[in-house]
Amino acid sequence: MTSRCGPEPHSAVGNVVLQSAADSPDIRSRVTYVLRSDDSMLEILDQQLEKEICDTIVAQAGGIFLLAALHLQNIRDQVSRAGICRCLNGLSSDLGSAYDKSFQVLSHQSQSRKRLALNALRWVACAYRPLTALGLRHALYCWREGVQQLGKTVVMSSERQ
Repeated sequence: MTSRCGPEPHSAVGNVVLQSAADSPDIRSRVTYVLRSDDSMLEILDQQLEKEICDTIVAQAGGIFLLAALHLQNIRDQVSRAGICRCLNGLSSDLGSAYDKSFQVLSHQSQSRKRLALNALRWVACAYRPLTALGLRHALYCWREGVQQLGKTVVMSSERQ
């Protein structure tokens, strides 16, 4: 399911294609929940700033949950009210710009965190089917340990059956 327009999925007889978009109350509810669940945000926010964050994210997201999530993460990375206000002023309604900001943040991480994030993105982008969190963790572990270790892991798990 996606909230973005894209190529029509291949449909077979009897399959139903459901198209939907996130509406503003859904996005607002998620943003509010995340802000109120983040202890570091609770120290910075008052009702007025929380409302401003919600209003701005909802307006810029244009019905795309992913864009709202990326904007929210950039705001949660701020450590001051001034930083939050600067971040709010720089939000875009363009998903590509939001990805660019996320990659800029990624490029300033430690080498091991950067490598882990890029490997996770590669797995998600190249997967033939949806990955579960456990499946992604397993893939990243095997990737980190190398092909030789992967063979041992597979043999060990099949010997237990």
